[in-house]
Amino acid sequence: MEAAYAFHCYIHNRGNIIKKILLPILSLILMACASPQVTVTLKVTVTSPPPTATVIPTPTLHPRFIEIQDQVAASGERFTLKADGSVEDKTADGVTSVPGLKLDKNGVWRLSVGDQQVTLNPADVSFNNEKGVVANGYALSEDGKWGVE
Repeated sequence: MEAAYAFHCYIHNRGNIIKKILLPILSLILMACASPQVTVTLKVTVTSPPPTATVIPTPTLHPRFIEIQDQVAASGERFTLKADGSVEDKTADGVTSVPGLKLDKNGVWRLSVGDQQVTLNPADVSFNNEKGVVANGYALSEDGKWGVE
């Protein structure tokens, strides 16, 4: 009878081990597998401060420069005095820059004659759709160089 009791205790204790340890673990595993999956999506919104206003200075041209620019524009559509002082010549062949002639920021014409810079009064330079650029006392050659007349 002792053997039967020992066997009974063995089975009973073994059943308690299963009930106390394995069943809760098995239950947790089954619940984890059976529970619905939850997906968490985070939405992050970043708000940057508005850009600060950057003051861009407006270039101020000398009044004489503006006056000469208006005179060039009034001469016709062939010539354009650009803000950097260069003069563009529009012909049937395209747009080219008049070589050696530039108006400085104070409204004074600078002419490259050979290796020298010559200063001309605004009245000494004129623009004509037929004759081209006329600089009193100087002539523009076919190869694009200024010389003394």
